[in-house]
Parts: sequence; C-alpha cells; structure tokens
Amino acid sequence: MSSRSERYLANAEKCQQVADAANTSGTKRLYGVLASQWRQLAEGADWTDQIGSPALLVKIRHAHTLRRIDKAEGAIREFAAHC
Repeated sequence: MSSRSERYLANAEKCQQVADAANTSGTKRLYGVLASQWRQLAEGADWTDQIGSPALLVKIRHAHTLRRIDKAEGAIREFAAHC
C-alpha cells in the first residue's frame, strides 16, 4: 500500500497531465492550481507521518521534559532570590 504522500503526488501528476493537455487557459490554470495543492498536501502528509514516528515522539517528550525542568529551576532560583 502506498503512503498518503505518494497517493497525493499521483493525484498531482494526474492534474498536471490534464493541465498540460487542456485547450483553454482557464482549464490549464485550474488544473495547475489543483496539482500544486495536491503537492502541498503531500508535503504536509510527509510531515505529519514523521510526527507520528515513535523516535520523533520520544524526542519531543524529552524536549518537553527538559523545558519543564528549566522552568522549575527558574522558579527555584527566583524563589531563592526573594528569601
């Protein structure tokens, strides 16, 4: 089974073929825009698929934990400065 981005790119290619074969400028423009939008969707699908990967999620959780630690340390320093 192909990925979402591969399916979207296939749709973009079909739209581009219709645009290239179109007889009117309006049809060319319409299908050219559709092809571009399918390509943008493919890029977005790649990005969201990467976000869903376990290794990346672990990195995101780790970064979130480090930010929480930094915030807590800052609060402790601020509290100590007022004592």
